[in-house]
Amino acid sequence: MMIVRVFNSGTGSAKAAIKYLMGDKDHTGKIREVAPALVHGSPSLFSLVTDCIERKHKYTSGAIAFRDNEQPDEKQIKQIIAAFKATFLPGLASGENYSDMWIEHRDKGNLELHFVFAATEIFSNKQLNIHPPGKVNLEHYKLFTQVMNYQLGYSQVYPDPLKIVMSEFETKSPNGKKARRAKHILSNEIKNKIISGQISNRDELVSQLNENYGEVTRVGDNYISFKFPGTAKAKRLKGPLFSKGADYKEIISQHWLSKNPRPLSVGQASLLINKLNEMTQNRADYFSKKYLQNKIYFRPKKISNTGNKTNSVEEKIPLPSAQSKIHINAFTQLAMSMHQPKQQIKITGAGATPAKQDENNFANDTPEIGSPIAGFEIQLGMLAMRLSKLVVVAKSAQGLLLQKLRKEIANIEAQMSAINLQIEKEKLNAKDNAQSQQAGKRPKI
Repeated sequence: MMIVRVFNSGTGSAKAAIKYLMGDKDHTGKIREVAPALVHGSPSLFSLVTDCIERKHKYTSGAIAFRDNEQPDEKQIKQIIAAFKATFLPGLASGENYSDMWIEHRDKGNLELHFVFAATEIFSNKQLNIHPPGKVNLEHYKLFTQVMNYQLGYSQVYPDPLKIVMSEFETKSPNGKKARRAKHILSNEIKNKIISGQISNRDELVSQLNENYGEVTRVGDNYISFKFPGTAKAKRLKGPLFSKGADYKEIISQHWLSKNPRPLSVGQASLLINKLNEMTQNRADYFSKKYLQNKIYFRPKKISNTGNKTNSVEEKIPLPSAQSKIHINAFTQLAMSMHQPKQQIKITGAGATPAKQDENNFANDTPEIGSPIAGFEIQLGMLAMRLSKLVVVAKSAQGLLLQKLRKEIANIEAQMSAINLQIEKEKLNAKDNAQSQQAGKRPKI
C-alpha cells in the first residue's frame, strides 16, 4: 500500500531541508546505507526560488512511501510523480508556474519519494499551497492514495482507528521517543478494553483515563488533552477514538478491516475515480482564476473510468500556459548553444597525435586533452548549461525573483566573458610559442 504524508514544516531554510534530504545521514544522525538519489529538480534553482519568498511559509515537504514488497520501476515512479502534480497542481507546469524537487530514499529498506514544493506561483508571485488546511483537502489526498493503490495493484490503506495518532515530532525526532512509548502503551491498554466491551463511547473513555491512567485536562471536538503520571504538561490524544460522537462499534469493525487489507473492487474504484476527478477539477478551476487569468484555460485529463485495473498510472501532464518572455541578449543565446559534443579524438598509442582533419572541421582549433584551453572550455560548457536553466525559469518570473535571476544571469555572463578572454590569450600564447619553436629550428645563415 502506498501512502502520502505531508510534513508540518516549511517555515525554515529550504537549503537546510535540501541538505537533509540529499545528505548521507538520516534524522537520527545515522549514516544512510543507501545514498539519496535526485529524481527531479535542481537544488540551486529551488533554493533561489524559495529565497525570494518574503512570506513565513517558504515550501511544503512530504513523502510518498511504499511497503518493502512494493517496488515500482523507473517508469512507474515518473508516472506517479506526474499524477501527483497533475492532481494537486492541475493546470500549472513545473519550472513555469512552480518549483519542485523529488528525492528518492531507500535507506530504510523501502522506497520513499520525498518531495518539496516552493510556496509560490512563479509567474504571479502569489502564495501557492499544495496542502491547504481543511477536510476537503484531506479527502482529496485520501482519494488520490486510494486510486493510485488501485491502479498500481496494491492493497488499500486502512489505518487502525484504535491507535493513538502520533505527532511528527514523536514519530521522527529522537527527543519524542519517551512520549511515543507512553502513547503506544496507553493505546494498547485502551484498545483491549474497547474490544472487550469495557469502553463503549468517549464519555466512558474519559472516565477510564481519569480513574486508571492519569488526568484528562481538556476535551475538544476531535481530541482529548491528557496528562501522563509524573509529567507537567498534557499531551493531546488524537484519532477517531477521541472525536465527539465517535461510533465505537464502527471503529471496532474498521480495526479488524485494517488487519486484513485488500484491493478495491471495480465498482468501488469507479466511484472513487469519479470523486477524485471532480475534486481535481474544482482545484483546477480555483488555480485558473487565481494564477492563470488571461491565459489558455486548462481542464485536467480525467483518470480512465473504465473500471479496468492496470499496472500503470495514466499520465496527466498539464498544458504549458502562454507567458511573456524576458529579453535574452545575443551573447546568452550564443552561450546556450555552445555546449555541443565535440568530435572524438582517437589516440592509438603512447605519444600519438590526433589524426589530421579537413580544414573545414577546424582541426587546428581543437584543444589538446589536458591543455589549459580544454579546461577553460569545460568550465564554459558547465556555465552555459547552468545559464540555460536559469533563462528557462526567468522566462516566467516576475518581481523580486526576476531581479535575482537577471543578476545571476549577468554574473554568469560576466564569468563566461572572462573565460572567453582567457581562452583567446591562451590561443595567442600557444601561437607565439609555436612560432618561436619554428624559428628556433631554422638553419642559421
